[in-house]
Amino acid sequence: MNKRISKNCTVKIYLTEQMLGELKSRAEEEGLPYRALIASVVHKYVTGRLVDVDSAQAKELLKMK
Repeated sequence: MNKRISKNCTVKIYLTEQMLGELKSRAEEEGLPYRALIASVVHKYVTGRLVDVDSAQAKELLKMK
């Protein structure tokens, strides 16, 4: 089986100081470096595994009815 080795690329993004602060706080809660948290969120989005909590909860409530 051929495994493709992917290279990491650098991406420059602009965030507000508030957003960066919130990301760093959330990353600390998760025990991750904030850049790893950002990469994880992007990866989940790209692979279709990022879940909107409000939508997921709404779907569960509809199933119960």
